[in-house]
Amino acid sequence: MSLWHLQQPNTENVFSNALNFSEITSYERVGANTQIITIMGENGYIYVQKRVEFDSNEYVTIAIINTESGLDIEVIEDTGCDRRANSACVRAANLSHNSGTLNVVIGNQYITFPNLKFKDVSSFERIMPGVYVYT
Repeated sequence: MSLWHLQQPNTENVFSNALNFSEITSYERVGANTQIITIMGENGYIYVQKRVEFDSNEYVTIAIINTESGLDIEVIEDTGCDRRANSACVRAANLSHNSGTLNVVIGNQYITFPNLKFKDVSSFERIMPGVYVYT
């Protein structure tokens, strides 16, 4: 995918041009109402278009996922993160329909997210800043 569009009524806001596999954008402000998310190729071909309801004062991640029937959009609520004491928040999500159940381990079993099925998203866990190995 090369264009990531969020269309608001009578306007067009582009979050990213040339969004490649595994890349992310920063959070963007949108109005608290129904928005249309469009995933579009460089040639203008629309891969996915989906209505999403946004509430005020919420943070969400819009994930582009591959399902058995093709691309889709998954809305993931980004709530429940308590970053006190100079810590970070991490969690895991299984967004691959053909991966089977996943167990994600961070930092030599310091944090584990077991048995994540397709579209499962774990709760946030706090972790101290540093470099960790994910398996």
